[in-house]
Amino acid sequence: MTRLGRTTLAALLAVWTFAHGAQAQTLTPDQMRGTAMLAIEDGNPALALQVAEALLVRDAEDVTALILKARAARDLGQFNIAQPAAARAWALSDTDATRFDSARVMAQVLASQGQRTRAQFWLRRAVQNAPDAGARRIAVQEFRYVSARNPWNTQLNFSVAPNSNINNGSVKDTTEILNFFSQDYVVANLSGAAVALSGLEISTGATLRYSLLESPAYRTDLLVQADTRRYVLSDEAERIAPTATASDFALDSLNVGIDHRWRDRNRAVEYQVGALVGATRYGGEHYSDQARLSFGVNRTIDSQTLLGAALAADVTRGPLAPHADGLRLGLNLQHRHSSGTLLAARLSLSQSRSDSENADYDDVRLDLFAEPDWSILGAEAQFGLSLRARDYDSFVFFSPDGRRDREMAVYLMLSFTEAEYYGFIPTMTLEASHTDSNIGLYDVNRVGLQLGIRSAF
Repeated sequence: MTRLGRTTLAALLAVWTFAHGAQAQTLTPDQMRGTAMLAIEDGNPALALQVAEALLVRDAEDVTALILKARAARDLGQFNIAQPAAARAWALSDTDATRFDSARVMAQVLASQGQRTRAQFWLRRAVQNAPDAGARRIAVQEFRYVSARNPWNTQLNFSVAPNSNINNGSVKDTTEILNFFSQDYVVANLSGAAVALSGLEISTGATLRYSLLESPAYRTDLLVQADTRRYVLSDEAERIAPTATASDFALDSLNVGIDHRWRDRNRAVEYQVGALVGATRYGGEHYSDQARLSFGVNRTIDSQTLLGAALAADVTRGPLAPHADGLRLGLNLQHRHSSGTLLAARLSLSQSRSDSENADYDDVRLDLFAEPDWSILGAEAQFGLSLRARDYDSFVFFSPDGRRDREMAVYLMLSFTEAEYYGFIPTMTLEASHTDSNIGLYDVNRVGLQLGIRSAF
């Protein structure tokens, strides 16, 4: 007799015994649970469902029987039975193991019905309650599997950051300006919102992707991006600029676009083309409208190295923003060392042309990034360094030589993986930047400490 035959015979006998209230039990409850599991593995969910229901006649709060019932009913496509059973199992679970199993089976039930976003939530519950590292790996793998097949992808961000310069104000209290009558440059005092104001920055954002078309070789996504920044002025800032309010610096943006990616036959090269349109509000006022077209290519050099290039053209219009046309070229290189350390570099060349001297410039920027394989205070670390040179040749109101800005910025982000909750990790980012300009008004220092969260998978 095959194993399936033995399983079937033993299970039927156990069901019959329970159903008829016989005094002698053919199988113990644990044996029946094992029998139901074997029936599922042998591809006989109908039998497993019968055994699970027999166990529930004996004890309606048998969590393992509820999990088995949900699994069997799901395999049979009886979701109206499977989903309540999984929910009941979760509600009754009092150990990590049963919470893990009930969350996983609920995710499987939902995913089988095409409800992949809800399934991802339940898999995060499974990760949170995983009884050991092996179980966690299984749940993470299943999360990634479901996520890859979910037409909806949502990325959320939230951060709170004390900021020494929320208004991008000058660190100096004087600058030179052109006297139109004498055509000489004279010293002018800076005050109020023209100088740096400190405060608290609260940022929230969301990026939604919906897959319109997808195959192993290409994918087309609809994008919606929304970001907000709100501020709270410090007591010192209110003293320096008594007429300024935090809402003067509030920033909101909304963008909608489409993104198409495809690979060559060898799958070593990925191409990307995209379009984006959006609007920005600043200080509660409609500030600008913008549109962008982009093209990019990424080539896998080997299993550890990625080389990429991107070209973008954008147009900015609007009631308050300087009208400008921009062109950007980016080159990036990413390499993961055999030790696990990730190194990356990006060179960006930008040009903006405008009738406004504030938006007519040439820009060169270099970004360096490292994610070492060692930790700081038990936290994963990321380091970043940015160098930028921006020249405004037509900027003559403050200087006959135009405006020359040189900026350096550094950051350190710590991800506290030991404090992971539902697959989300708290982060702390320390940022500092300095802009040295030949015009005192644009000498800027900024220091910020940002607290946020990121997904672990």
